[in-house]
Amino acid sequence: MYRPHTTCRACGYAFHGAGGNRNPNEKLVSVFNLGVQPLANDFCKSGQERQGYAPLEVLFCEKCRLAQLSVVVKPEVLYKNYAYVTSDSETMRKHFAALVSDLTAEQPAGPVVEIGSNNGALLKHLRAEGFINSVGIEPAENLAREANADGVLTINDYLDSESAAKAKADCGGKVSFVLARHCFCHADSWVKMIDGFEALADKDTLIAIEVPYLPDQIANVSFDQCYHEHLSYLSLSAMAALLEDSVLRMHKVIKYPIHGGCVLIMLRPLNSGRDPHPSVEQFMGQENITADTWREFAAEAHAQIHKLGLLIKSLRDAGKTVCGYGASAKSTVWVNACKFSRKDISFITDTTKGKWHTTSPGTDIPITDPGALLRELPDYCILFAWNFASEILAKESLYREKGGKFIIPVPHIKIV
Repeated sequence: MYRPHTTCRACGYAFHGAGGNRNPNEKLVSVFNLGVQPLANDFCKSGQERQGYAPLEVLFCEKCRLAQLSVVVKPEVLYKNYAYVTSDSETMRKHFAALVSDLTAEQPAGPVVEIGSNNGALLKHLRAEGFINSVGIEPAENLAREANADGVLTINDYLDSESAAKAKADCGGKVSFVLARHCFCHADSWVKMIDGFEALADKDTLIAIEVPYLPDQIANVSFDQCYHEHLSYLSLSAMAALLEDSVLRMHKVIKYPIHGGCVLIMLRPLNSGRDPHPSVEQFMGQENITADTWREFAAEAHAQIHKLGLLIKSLRDAGKTVCGYGASAKSTVWVNACKFSRKDISFITDTTKGKWHTTSPGTDIPITDPGALLRELPDYCILFAWNFASEILAKESLYREKGGKFIIPVPHIKIV
């Protein structure tokens, strides 16, 4: 189901046979370990076979400062039928609007290829904003099928030179934008990803990669972003090392608040004639992440796990009822790190219908529809979807008026 990974994805590989001084044996050091954990999106109904468990350990490259998991779970296990669906929340819609504004500030709307296009939500938004000939490349069979049924042309494949050629042809032979939101760090082979980008791009193509902003992840101790789909935790210095032998370079960096802090890393071909934006140097200068930074993060993460475990135990001992809000991958990490079961958390609500009547991976905690919050009126609700906290707190005002309290675990545990 998985294999060890001991080579730095960014500075340990060479492109097109021009490796220079790259050393594939560069030592990686262990900086964070949650032991053996279930796959974060393995939501199963009664009688269904679990996909299994794998080590969840983060290794750090001291040369280029890339952090990455120590194992790679087979993609066909993770993505054949993927449970994560792009949120239709107001927060996400606002983010899409900001993204469109920043993309069109760079160049006029035109043909776009989205990598990891999920159910086509962003492509539908872009099409409404004037981005013509939009094409998605999505490896999950269920999501690609859903997108195509909804009228969003989607190629069911991973990005490589072959799928890139097909997508480019579907765009009429020219691609203005290549988007890769929260999928780049899911990929094991960045060589294939860069090859795919290069196959899609000409000198005027803008490539935009959105990833979690690592300094924010560290500062917020959001260890729940460490799970088996997230193979890498990208620093800009690692991106620079990765691109060293390619024909692409970082052009601009923009920060967004979505998902607890993200950056859009814009790339352009070397022959674009565009000078790098000052933001590239600015953001690289703000990074100061070392192995010791990660070890401090690990110590704080384990302390947070211990604190939440003690809090829920004290509430349970006092006769209080507790549920969870948001059956996300983040919830799986928290629940298993804290070793919670149904006696600790009665249920977890989620808006994704496909997760209803399943159980949280690795546990017996049932996943229910959102209405259970008001039907059951638990005393406390752990807000696992903390990255949408403001919107959820406003949406669930009636629960709060009836005496319900939310426990927000990130960046520090608090009750509201």
